[in-house]
Amino acid sequence: MELKLTAAEAARMFEIWGHEIETHPGTRTVENGVVRLDAVPSARGAVHQMNGSLVEVRYQAAFEPTARAIAEARRATVEFGLPRQLYSGRLIDIKRAVDGTVYFMVKAIQREGAGFRCFNPSKGQLIEMTINPAAAALAAQQARQPAVAQQQTVVQDGVVISR
Repeated sequence: MELKLTAAEAARMFEIWGHEIETHPGTRTVENGVVRLDAVPSARGAVHQMNGSLVEVRYQAAFEPTARAIAEARRATVEFGLPRQLYSGRLIDIKRAVDGTVYFMVKAIQREGAGFRCFNPSKGQLIEMTINPAAAALAAQQARQPAVAQQQTVVQDGVVISR
């Protein structure tokens, strides 16, 4: 199921989801399984299975990007021509910062290096976040095509490949 969040509603939803995870340790799905976190909780050196919900995030960071962030974004911005504010990847985790705010982590697909990005909707400007975006696109695609000639859509390592 596709879920779109913007600004204040995202901050509120992540606060609810963060509380759910804190009160039920080991929970890797929230909202009745509609939003799934990666099966491996984030910790230093953790190898993620990349099976969290697919997400697209449009986010304006609260601070200027570091030289490292710019270098890691080069592939997405130069090769793919994507705006710096657009991230797509897998939802890895929901955490609480030292100051108490809740943030979420995404393993970005088009980024070089580690590719992990943290978003704090209470600090930066979350323009829009779509969780499970392929679900609506797939349903629309299937509705337009005859049953015999349906195109197969495969998600491999977080990348949608059409055949």
